[in-house]
Amino acid sequence: MEKRRKSEKPHWVTPGVFSGAVQTQERLGQEPVSHALAQAEEQSELIGKITSLEQDMQTLQRQLQEWEKKWAHFVKASQRDREHLYQVVLSLKKEWEMERDENRHR
Repeated sequence: MEKRRKSEKPHWVTPGVFSGAVQTQERLGQEPVSHALAQAEEQSELIGKITSLEQDMQTLQRQLQEWEKKWAHFVKASQRDREHLYQVVLSLKKEWEMERDENRHR
C-alpha cells in the first residue's frame, strides 16, 4: 500500500493502479450523476448552438441568392448600357466621317 500524507482523506489505495473514489468509478465505467447531468446540459447547449448556426446559415444562403440576383441584374444593365454607348460612338464616328468626306470633296 502507498503511503498517505496526513492531510489526505482516507480512501482505498492500491499501489501502482489507481486511487480515489472518482478514479475507481471511472475504471469501472461508472459515471457520477453530476457528470451525466453536466454532459446533458452541454449537449442541450450544443444542440441549441447548432440550430442557431443552421438558421444563420440559411439566412446567409438566402442573402447570397438575393445578391446573386442583384449581380446578374447589374451585369445585364451594364452590358445594355455598354452596347448603347457603343452604338452612340459608332453613329458619331459615321457622322464625323461623312462630314470629313464632304469637306474633302469641296
